[in-house]
Amino acid sequence: MKTPPSVFDGADNRYTDAYALKTVGGGALIFFSHTHTQTDAVAHSGLQINPGKGDRAWLHDVPRTSIRYTFVCNDAATVPAKAEPSRLIGYTCARTNASGPPVPSWSASA
Repeated sequence: MKTPPSVFDGADNRYTDAYALKTVGGGALIFFSHTHTQTDAVAHSGLQINPGKGDRAWLHDVPRTSIRYTFVCNDAATVPAKAEPSRLIGYTCARTNASGPPVPSWSASA
């Protein structure tokens, strides 16, 4: 069975500050954040996504037909002094939210 792809999208970023350090060569080392979402959905009716241990804070043990995860990422990039492309040199992301519609047949008493 083919798994449907995850869909990634930009999200509103509350963390708009950026910090820069000037390098010896006249360029800069920049630190900033970005936010994105990832949505996973079942391939067809009758299937469900069971929240994993890391998602239960948001989703409890309720099966879902799709889950939209929100991530905040911290990034580091170099910007050269000359007209050359900047380069992303590292990043780390953490999940900050998860939500999605419950499976229609699910009830709290099940």
